[in-house]
Amino acid sequence: MYYKIIDKIKTKLFSLYGFVILKRKVTAYGFFSVGDSRFIQIGNNCRINKNVYLLGRNKIEIGNNVVLSTEVMLLDSGLDVQAFIDANNSIHTDSFVKIEDNVWIGAKAIVLPGVTIGHNSIIGAGSVVTKDVAPNTMVAGNPAKIIKKLKV
Repeated sequence: MYYKIIDKIKTKLFSLYGFVILKRKVTAYGFFSVGDSRFIQIGNNCRINKNVYLLGRNKIEIGNNVVLSTEVMLLDSGLDVQAFIDANNSIHTDSFVKIEDNVWIGAKAIVLPGVTIGHNSIIGAGSVVTKDVAPNTMVAGNPAKIIKKLKV
């Protein structure tokens, strides 16, 4: 009985944390990290689990009804790997990340700069998303590959 009350209090406190960080009401299930909240937009009815990291150096846009599972990373900035491989030159790259409506991103998935994840998509746990994901698609793996098209 008491544990249900404690869980409700914890959820309210974590949601307040989400409001303070993102200036928007989100349902948070633990503390998460944000690089720069000025460059992060988040929609309605989103859920963020513990240890999620949103870099926010360029722009991260999260739609409505999005679930970010435990330890998801949304990175909108990093090194250009191809330039490093070709010329041993570390070139910094910035690009937006866009998560459209009704997306579920599984635990420990990483979304890299320049990626758009289409609406109604599922990203499998532990996936590294390096390219755009079409709407109504399930992807998984490293790098993430299409598992199947979803019927909506």
